Amino acid sequence: MPILRIDPEKLRHNLAWVKAQCDQRGVELMGIVKGCHAHPAICRLFAEAGCTVLGAARVRHAAPIRAAGCRPWLVALPPVHRAADVVAGFPVSFNTEAATLEALSLAARQARTRHEAMLMVEVGDLREGIMPGQVVDTARRCLELEHEFFGFKGLASHFGCMSGLIPTPESVGRLNRAGEAVEAALGRKPEVLSVGGSDFLRLLEAGPLHPGITQVRMGYAVLLGKHPDALDGHPHLVRDAVLFEAEVLEVKDKPSMPFGITGINAFGERLTFVDRGVRKRAVLGFGALETDSRGLTPVLPGMELIGVNSNYSVYDVTDCPVEVKPGQRLRFRMNYKALAQAFHSGLVDKALEGQTP
Repeated sequence: MPILRIDPEKLRHNLAWVKAQCDQRGVELMGIVKGCHAHPAICRLFAEAGCTVLGAARVRHAAPIRAAGCRPWLVALPPVHRAADVVAGFPVSFNTEAATLEALSLAARQARTRHEAMLMVEVGDLREGIMPGQVVDTARRCLELEHEFFGFKGLASHFGCMSGLIPTPESVGRLNRAGEAVEAALGRKPEVLSVGGSDFLRLLEAGPLHPGITQVRMGYAVLLGKHPDALDGHPHLVRDAVLFEAEVLEVKDKPSMPFGITGINAFGERLTFVDRGVRKRAVLGFGALETDSRGLTPVLPGMELIGVNSNYSVYDVTDCPVEVKPGQRLRFRMNYKALAQAFHSGLVDKALEGQTP
């Protein structure tokens, strides 16, 4: 079975550096643990680093976050039909729809449990978010729904997650202007102005953020040790804090061209091939069920991905500097998609470095 090898010391290093950047600029770091499926050990590392709030994308993530001693915030839009579960698990959730706010307000009253709403503002990435001109109206509805157990917390925005929007003073300013508009129209200053995405690391390094920003949400940079849009690692972060490891199942010399008539493969793809003669190929014990093979970078140089199916990944290992043999375990760095899929797959073991899963 493939394994995710988690190195606590390297994660501690990345966390300490990112947390220091936030502390120096007077903003709170919310650790985002959706990519690692709220892995208990990683949640504890965030807690040890001084993160009191962790952001989750699934209702089930509340339990390991609380077990680590942190407060869970639901940073993904809550499903209306799960309002009671959201209120029970999270003191704060991110929202855009009046219908969801109404359901959360009712659920909080019925449970007699305090819950607060953050409103997501669209600043240009075009994922979820209230258009700037409609923020005041949605905030007004949120305030109308307030009672002893439900309230308005603040505003948030995200960058880079779908369209690759780069955070700039202008794009961040859209969130600040939304906050000013809410305060001017409704007399309520947002308690929290939260910006999300490890893309913000560059703005943090460049100097102070806009004085209105109180919170930065990050997970990618800690887990992968790089900026989301960078090919190389960050000079102050470690890239191999989490590695994907899998076993070689077969090594054979085979022609580089299929023999016979080819068509569509199991994934609906029509592949093209180049005749390179006979090459040494290795079949590894993971495929699309475990991770995104195309999002992996082999630590061993010379490996070239040839193809993937549900449970195998095939590599050309002809040019590797060492002989690849069956039974050998090879390691890979991951992009975010590969990392998230591997953490969420029940077919991939997760183990702290030095432990046997």
